[in-house]
Amino acid sequence: MKHEIKIIKKEESADTLSHMTLVTPGDEKKEIISEKVCGYLYVKREFQCVDKFVVVIIDGEPYTLKAGDRLVFSARQNDEAAIFCMGDGAMSLLCTYYNEDEAKLSTAETEIEEMLKASAPETANEPQAAAATASENAHSASFSSDLKLAYKIAFTQFRGSTLIVRSLREVWYDRALQHGIDRVQKAYIPYIIIIIGLMVIGFSGAGKIPNNTLFAIMGGWVIAALVIIVPLIFYAALPKPVAPHIKRIDSLSEDERRLYEEDLRENKRVNKIIKRYKMPDRDRVKNGRR
Repeated sequence: MKHEIKIIKKEESADTLSHMTLVTPGDEKKEIISEKVCGYLYVKREFQCVDKFVVVIIDGEPYTLKAGDRLVFSARQNDEAAIFCMGDGAMSLLCTYYNEDEAKLSTAETEIEEMLKASAPETANEPQAAAATASENAHSASFSSDLKLAYKIAFTQFRGSTLIVRSLREVWYDRALQHGIDRVQKAYIPYIIIIIGLMVIGFSGAGKIPNNTLFAIMGGWVIAALVIIVPLIFYAALPKPVAPHIKRIDSLSEDERRLYEEDLRENKRVNKIIKRYKMPDRDRVKNGRR
Protein backbone atom coordinates (compact mmCIF):
# COMPACT_ATOMS: atom_id res chain seq x y z
CA MET A 1 0.00 0.00 0.00
CA LYS A 2 1.34 3.41 -0.88
CA HIS A 3 2.14 5.84 1.94
CA GLU A 4 -0.38 8.67 1.82
CA ILE A 5 -1.22 11.63 4.05
CA LYS A 6 -4.45 13.44 3.32
CA ILE A 7 -5.55 16.61 5.11
CA ILE A 8 -9.13 16.27 6.38
CA LYS A 9 -9.70 19.41 8.42
CA LYS A 10 -7.82 22.44 9.72
CA GLU A 11 -9.02 24.96 12.31
CA GLU A 12 -7.31 27.92 13.96
CA SER A 13 -8.20 30.19 16.85
CA ALA A 14 -6.37 32.71 19.00
CA ASP A 15 -5.37 30.02 21.51
CA THR A 16 -4.93 26.82 19.51
CA LEU A 17 -4.28 25.50 16.03
CA SER A 18 -5.64 22.08 15.04
CA HIS A 19 -5.37 20.11 11.86
CA MET A 20 -6.23 16.52 11.07
CA THR A 21 -4.83 14.13 8.47
CA LEU A 22 -5.62 10.61 7.31
CA VAL A 23 -2.51 8.41 7.06
CA THR A 24 -2.21 5.08 5.18
CA PRO A 25 1.35 3.92 5.98
CA GLY A 26 1.93 0.73 3.94
CA ASP A 27 4.29 -2.19 4.56
CA GLU A 28 7.51 -0.15 4.90
CA LYS A 29 8.34 2.13 7.81
CA LYS A 30 7.66 5.76 6.95
CA GLU A 31 8.53 8.87 8.91
CA ILE A 32 5.82 11.32 9.91
CA ILE A 33 7.35 14.73 9.38
CA SER A 34 6.65 16.95 12.37
CA GLU A 35 5.48 20.36 11.19
CA LYS A 36 6.78 23.23 13.30
CA VAL A 37 4.26 25.99 13.93
CA CYS A 38 5.45 29.36 15.20
CA GLY A 39 3.67 30.93 18.16
CA TYR A 40 2.94 27.71 20.06
CA LEU A 41 5.15 25.96 22.61
CA TYR A 42 3.48 22.56 22.75
CA VAL A 43 1.90 20.07 20.37
CA LYS A 44 -0.54 17.31 21.19
CA ARG A 45 -0.69 14.42 18.70
CA GLU A 46 -3.59 11.99 18.72
CA PHE A 47 -3.47 8.84 16.62
CA GLN A 48 -6.58 6.71 16.07
CA CYS A 49 -6.62 3.56 13.96
CA VAL A 50 -9.70 3.55 11.73
CA ASP A 51 -9.04 0.42 9.65
CA LYS A 52 -7.16 -2.89 10.20
CA PHE A 53 -3.99 -2.10 12.19
CA VAL A 54 -1.06 0.31 12.23
CA VAL A 55 2.21 0.48 14.19
CA VAL A 56 3.29 3.89 15.50
CA ILE A 57 6.95 4.14 16.50
CA ILE A 58 7.82 7.02 18.83
CA ASP A 59 11.48 7.47 19.77
CA GLY A 60 12.14 3.82 18.87
CA GLU A 61 9.23 2.44 20.95
CA PRO A 62 6.56 0.64 18.84
CA TYR A 63 2.83 0.90 19.65
CA THR A 64 0.42 -1.39 17.79
CA LEU A 65 -3.02 0.10 17.24
CA LYS A 66 -6.02 -1.93 16.16
CA ALA A 67 -9.22 -0.50 14.71
CA GLY A 68 -10.69 1.83 17.33
CA ASP A 69 -7.50 2.14 19.41
CA ARG A 70 -6.19 5.60 20.24
CA LEU A 71 -2.74 6.88 21.20
CA VAL A 72 -2.21 10.41 22.57
CA PHE A 73 0.98 12.18 23.61
CA SER A 74 2.09 15.78 24.14
CA ALA A 75 5.51 17.39 23.96
CA ARG A 76 7.28 20.68 23.42
CA GLN A 77 7.70 21.29 19.72
CA ASN A 78 11.48 21.55 20.00
CA ASP A 79 11.77 18.35 22.10
CA GLU A 80 9.50 16.09 20.08
CA ALA A 81 10.89 12.63 19.26
CA ALA A 82 11.09 11.08 15.79
CA ILE A 83 7.81 9.43 14.74
CA PHE A 84 7.43 6.60 12.24
CA CYS A 85 4.47 4.47 11.20
CA MET A 86 3.74 1.35 9.20
CA GLY A 87 0.94 -1.20 8.73
CA ASP A 88 -1.77 -2.36 6.37
CA GLY A 89 -4.50 -0.14 7.80
CA ALA A 90 -5.26 3.56 8.10
CA MET A 91 -5.26 6.05 10.95
CA SER A 92 -6.29 9.60 11.65
CA LEU A 93 -3.70 11.99 13.10
CA LEU A 94 -4.91 15.08 14.91
CA CYS A 95 -2.31 17.71 15.82
CA THR A 96 -3.26 20.45 18.27
CA TYR A 97 -0.75 23.25 18.89
CA TYR A 98 -1.14 25.26 22.09
CA ASN A 99 0.69 27.19 24.79
CA GLU A 100 1.08 26.46 28.50
CA ASP A 101 -2.56 26.73 29.55
CA GLU A 102 -4.06 23.24 29.11
CA ALA A 103 -7.53 24.63 29.84
CA LYS A 104 -7.52 26.25 26.42
CA LEU A 105 -7.79 22.80 24.91
CA SER A 106 -11.36 22.26 26.15
CA THR A 107 -12.87 23.54 22.90
CA ALA A 108 -10.33 21.60 20.87
CA GLU A 109 -11.22 18.37 22.72
CA THR A 110 -14.82 18.65 21.52
CA GLU A 111 -13.61 19.23 17.97
CA ILE A 112 -11.32 16.20 18.30
CA GLU A 113 -14.24 13.89 19.00
CA GLU A 114 -16.25 15.26 16.07
CA MET A 115 -13.33 15.04 13.67
CA LEU A 116 -12.42 11.49 14.70
CA LYS A 117 -16.03 10.35 14.32
CA ALA A 118 -16.17 11.93 10.87
CA SER A 119 -12.99 10.13 9.75
CA ALA A 120 -13.86 6.72 11.24
CA PRO A 121 -15.62 4.08 9.12
CA GLU A 122 -19.37 3.55 9.52
CA THR A 123 -18.78 0.32 11.41
CA ALA A 124 -17.53 2.41 14.36
CA ASN A 125 -21.15 3.43 15.06
CA GLU A 126 -22.46 -0.11 14.91
CA PRO A 127 -23.02 -2.35 17.96
CA GLN A 128 -20.19 -3.87 19.96
CA ALA A 129 -20.31 -7.04 17.91
CA ALA A 130 -19.06 -5.11 14.88
CA ALA A 131 -16.25 -3.58 16.93
CA ALA A 132 -15.24 -7.03 18.17
CA THR A 133 -15.17 -8.29 14.58
CA ALA A 134 -12.95 -5.40 13.49
CA SER A 135 -10.60 -6.04 16.41
CA GLU A 136 -10.43 -9.74 15.53
CA ASN A 137 -9.66 -8.91 11.90
CA ALA A 138 -6.86 -6.54 12.95
CA HIS A 139 -5.36 -9.21 15.23
CA SER A 140 -5.56 -11.74 12.40
CA ALA A 141 -3.79 -9.33 10.02
CA SER A 142 -1.06 -8.67 12.58
CA PHE A 143 -0.56 -12.42 13.18
CA SER A 144 -0.42 -13.06 9.43
CA SER A 145 2.19 -10.33 8.92
CA ASP A 146 4.35 -11.56 11.82
CA LEU A 147 4.12 -15.18 10.66
CA LYS A 148 5.10 -14.22 7.12
CA LEU A 149 8.19 -12.39 8.39
CA ALA A 150 9.04 -15.33 10.69
CA TYR A 151 9.02 -17.64 7.66
CA LYS A 152 11.30 -15.29 5.76
CA ILE A 153 13.73 -15.03 8.66
CA ALA A 154 13.74 -18.80 9.25
CA PHE A 155 14.48 -19.57 5.59
CA THR A 156 17.31 -17.03 5.27
CA GLN A 157 19.47 -18.07 8.23
CA PHE A 158 22.25 -19.59 6.15
CA ARG A 159 25.60 -18.43 4.84
CA GLY A 160 25.28 -16.54 1.57
CA SER A 161 21.58 -15.73 2.02
CA THR A 162 22.25 -12.09 1.07
CA LEU A 163 23.53 -13.26 -2.32
CA ILE A 164 20.25 -15.04 -3.05
CA VAL A 165 17.78 -12.68 -1.35
CA ARG A 166 19.01 -9.24 -2.36
CA SER A 167 16.45 -7.41 -0.23
CA LEU A 168 18.38 -8.55 2.87
CA ARG A 169 21.20 -6.19 1.88
CA GLU A 170 18.90 -3.20 2.38
CA VAL A 171 17.66 -3.99 5.90
CA TRP A 172 19.12 -4.41 9.37
CA TYR A 173 17.72 -6.54 12.19
CA ASP A 174 17.85 -4.60 15.45
CA ARG A 175 19.31 -6.06 18.63
CA ALA A 176 15.96 -7.30 20.00
CA LEU A 177 15.19 -9.21 16.80
CA GLN A 178 18.71 -10.60 16.53
CA HIS A 179 18.49 -11.76 20.14
CA GLY A 180 15.35 -13.74 19.31
CA ILE A 181 17.06 -15.33 16.29
CA ASP A 182 20.14 -16.21 18.38
CA ARG A 183 17.96 -17.86 21.03
CA VAL A 184 16.78 -20.37 18.44
CA GLN A 185 20.09 -20.87 16.64
CA LYS A 186 22.45 -21.06 19.61
CA ALA A 187 20.29 -23.72 21.26
CA TYR A 188 20.27 -25.74 17.98
CA ILE A 189 16.53 -26.18 18.48
CA PRO A 190 15.67 -26.88 14.80
CA TYR A 191 18.38 -29.54 14.50
CA ILE A 192 17.42 -31.18 17.79
CA ILE A 193 13.75 -31.40 16.79
CA ILE A 194 14.58 -32.89 13.39
CA ILE A 195 16.99 -35.45 14.88
CA ILE A 196 14.60 -36.49 17.65
CA GLY A 197 11.81 -36.94 15.10
CA LEU A 198 14.03 -39.08 12.87
CA MET A 199 15.10 -41.22 15.84
CA VAL A 200 11.49 -41.80 16.93
CA ILE A 201 10.43 -42.73 13.38
CA GLY A 202 13.46 -44.96 12.91
CA PHE A 203 13.12 -46.88 16.19
CA SER A 204 9.35 -47.25 15.95
CA GLY A 205 9.35 -48.31 12.29
CA ALA A 206 12.45 -50.49 12.11
CA GLY A 207 11.51 -54.05 11.15
CA LYS A 208 7.82 -53.21 11.05
CA ILE A 209 7.51 -51.37 7.72
CA PRO A 210 9.52 -51.63 4.49
CA ASN A 211 12.70 -49.58 4.32
CA ASN A 212 11.48 -47.56 1.31
CA THR A 213 8.36 -46.54 3.21
CA LEU A 214 10.39 -45.76 6.32
CA PHE A 215 12.77 -43.51 4.40
CA ALA A 216 9.80 -41.76 2.76
CA ILE A 217 8.27 -41.07 6.18
CA MET A 218 11.60 -39.72 7.42
CA GLY A 219 11.87 -37.46 4.40
CA GLY A 220 8.32 -36.23 4.97
CA TRP A 221 9.16 -35.47 8.59
CA VAL A 222 12.21 -33.42 7.62
CA ILE A 223 10.18 -31.42 5.09
CA ALA A 224 7.34 -30.86 7.58
CA ALA A 225 9.79 -29.75 10.27
CA LEU A 226 11.53 -27.28 7.94
CA VAL A 227 8.33 -25.87 6.42
CA ILE A 228 6.03 -25.79 9.46
CA ILE A 229 7.67 -26.45 12.82
CA VAL A 230 10.91 -24.46 12.49
CA PRO A 231 9.21 -21.22 11.30
CA LEU A 232 6.72 -21.51 14.17
CA ILE A 233 9.63 -21.82 16.61
CA PHE A 234 11.14 -18.63 15.17
CA TYR A 235 7.72 -16.96 15.40
CA ALA A 236 7.50 -17.82 19.12
CA ALA A 237 11.02 -16.51 19.82
CA LEU A 238 10.83 -13.23 17.88
CA PRO A 239 9.58 -9.95 19.42
CA LYS A 240 6.16 -8.92 18.17
CA PRO A 241 5.20 -7.07 16.15
CA VAL A 242 8.17 -8.17 14.05
CA ALA A 243 8.06 -5.51 11.34
CA PRO A 244 9.25 -2.53 13.46
CA HIS A 245 12.44 -4.45 14.30
CA ILE A 246 13.38 -4.77 10.61
CA LYS A 247 14.81 -1.41 9.64
CA ARG A 248 15.92 -0.06 6.29
CA ILE A 249 19.60 0.84 6.37
CA ASP A 250 19.07 4.12 4.53
CA SER A 251 16.61 5.37 7.19
CA LEU A 252 18.41 4.44 10.42
CA SER A 253 18.63 6.93 13.25
CA GLU A 254 22.02 7.96 14.65
CA ASP A 255 21.88 5.40 17.48
CA GLU A 256 20.69 2.66 15.15
CA ARG A 257 23.44 3.53 12.67
CA ARG A 258 26.06 3.19 15.42
CA LEU A 259 24.75 -0.27 16.40
CA TYR A 260 24.57 -1.29 12.74
CA GLU A 261 28.21 -0.33 12.19
CA GLU A 262 29.21 -2.23 15.33
CA ASP A 263 27.51 -5.33 13.93
CA LEU A 264 29.39 -4.90 10.66
CA ARG A 265 32.73 -4.76 12.48
CA GLU A 266 31.92 -7.84 14.52
CA ASN A 267 32.43 -11.10 12.64
CA LYS A 268 30.83 -13.71 14.87
CA ARG A 269 32.16 -16.71 12.98
CA VAL A 270 35.76 -15.46 13.11
CA ASN A 271 35.47 -14.61 16.81
CA LYS A 272 34.08 -18.06 17.52
CA ILE A 273 37.01 -19.76 15.75
CA ILE A 274 39.57 -17.54 17.52
CA LYS A 275 38.02 -18.28 20.90
CA ARG A 276 37.95 -22.02 20.22
CA TYR A 277 41.57 -22.28 19.11
CA LYS A 278 43.07 -19.61 21.36
CA MET A 279 46.38 -20.73 22.91
CA PRO A 280 46.85 -19.16 26.38
CA ASP A 281 50.62 -19.89 26.63
CA ARG A 282 51.34 -18.23 23.30
CA ASP A 283 49.23 -15.22 24.28
CA ARG A 284 51.15 -14.81 27.53
CA VAL A 285 54.46 -14.86 25.64
CA LYS A 286 53.21 -12.18 23.25
CA ASN A 287 52.09 -10.02 26.14
CA GLY A 288 55.50 -10.34 27.83
CA ARG A 289 54.20 -12.37 30.76
CA ARG A 290 56.68 -15.18 30.24
